[in-house]
Amino acid sequence: MATVRPVLWTHKTSPRGHHPIRLRFADASKSLYHSVSVYIHSRHWNPRSERVRKTHDLHEEINELIETKLNAAERERLRLLKLGEIPTAEALKAADQLEAKGLST
Repeated sequence: MATVRPVLWTHKTSPRGHHPIRLRFADASKSLYHSVSVYIHSRHWNPRSERVRKTHDLHEEINELIETKLNAAERERLRLLKLGEIPTAEALKAADQLEAKGLST
């Protein structure tokens, strides 16, 4: 069963010291990542709650964006289960990419 979690991608750093937030699509065989298109400094990321801390000026908007993307992935997971298919990391990532382009399933 595939899962989706937001992560702060500390492997990549912008010149200003910010890191991108990515969604991690994982299942038993692999993990795939997709950017949320938001960069923040690591001091504003709470790894326990996997959300932006209140110390960031736009924490509400960024957390709302994360929640929207997580809800879209959960909708797709439930749709696949309803059709009798196994939700994979590839399927959830593809649905997220379609939604980012304004096309929904």
